[in-house]
Amino acid sequence: MNPTAVAHPIAFVLGGMVLVWFFLIHILLKRLERKHPDTYESMGKPSLFLHNTPRTANATLRFIALRQHRPLGDATLSRLSDGMMIYFALQIAVVVWTVVNGVLPLA
Repeated sequence: MNPTAVAHPIAFVLGGMVLVWFFLIHILLKRLERKHPDTYESMGKPSLFLHNTPRTANATLRFIALRQHRPLGDATLSRLSDGMMIYFALQIAVVVWTVVNGVLPLA
């Protein structure tokens, strides 16, 4: 496989995946803010851009990865969070594949 032949399409796919991730994060945070304000506040009131600090970003990723949505009893939030966990793993897999195959080198 010629790495340069697939570099542009892969970069385009990764860029699209990041945009989808931002959209999913936006939906997640809005749902938390509206339906579960106590949890949202305990996470530091995260937002996509305006109040995005390392602390709130970590709280959001912990919420997804540790499945902290379960005790809230919100089926829609659970489906969204579980789907985001799978999507995040897929993103990581694509990035690892591109690095391992030399498609998008780290340096």
